[in-house]
Amino acid sequence: MNILKINGLNIEIGGKTDKKKLLEHKIKRLGLISRLIIKKESGQIIWWSKNCGISCFEGNFNLYPNLDTSLGTNMMFGTSAYLFYKENVLEKVTFQLIGNAFAANMIFKKFYETSTETLGEPRNEGTRITWNENQNKIIAEKGLNSPHVYFHWILK
Repeated sequence: MNILKINGLNIEIGGKTDKKKLLEHKIKRLGLISRLIIKKESGQIIWWSKNCGISCFEGNFNLYPNLDTSLGTNMMFGTSAYLFYKENVLEKVTFQLIGNAFAANMIFKKFYETSTETLGEPRNEGTRITWNENQNKIIAEKGLNSPHVYFHWILK
């Protein structure tokens, strides 16, 4: 089993909402303005964490924001995670690195290597790479020279 963690909380695709645990791990319900911007299916409730720590594949992949200005602003980047629940069941998690093309390239490469080692060869669809794992689909996507990289963990 490939455990996904956000701020140390085990996240299970297909698992039930536990509002208390989400809040304890600095994952809160998405605000009104953001709910209007983020694409979602009817009936989905989105929980969100800004500048969170993300870990998966038994800790072989880790992503933490770099908000340290002493290294220079060109080395800084943020992270965020979105959890999409429908009828109290987690259907999808999207997490991302934002704001730094160099870091996005490095993180994309590390995720690709770790995922391929764990799950086998992916299907390459240009800017999207997809792995299938049991009842989950895992997607990594990054545009050329983009300062962002996105990862999606989806219940099939």
